[in-house]
Amino acid sequence: MEQRRNPRALNGHKRLVPRRDRPVQRPAPLADPRQAPKVRVADAAVLRAGRLAALVLASVGVFWIATTAAGGSFGWSARVRALLDLFALAGFGVAIYLTWQVWRLRRADKGSQ
Repeated sequence: MEQRRNPRALNGHKRLVPRRDRPVQRPAPLADPRQAPKVRVADAAVLRAGRLAALVLASVGVFWIATTAAGGSFGWSARVRALLDLFALAGFGVAIYLTWQVWRLRRADKGSQ
C-alpha cells in the first residue's frame, strides 16, 4: 500500500497515512445466518470439552479462595484448612486432566483433516 505525507501532521513530523484512492474491499455480510458455516462434530466435541475444563478450573479456583477466606475468618483448625486445600488440589488435578483431554482431541482433529 502506498504511503503519502499527511499535510496536517503536527509539529512538522512526517506522519504517513494510507492512500484512499482505491476503495477498501470488504467481504459481503451473510444475508441469512443459516448460511453460516456449520460446526463439525469434532469441533463441537472440542468446544464442549474446553468449556467443561474452563468451568471446572474456575469453580475450583473460586472454591479454594472462598474456603481459604472462610477458614481465616471463622478460625477453622489447620486440619480442616489442609483438608479443604487437598480437595482444591484434587480439583486442580481434574482440571489439568480435562485440559489434557482437550489437547488430545485437538491433535486428533488436526490429523483427520
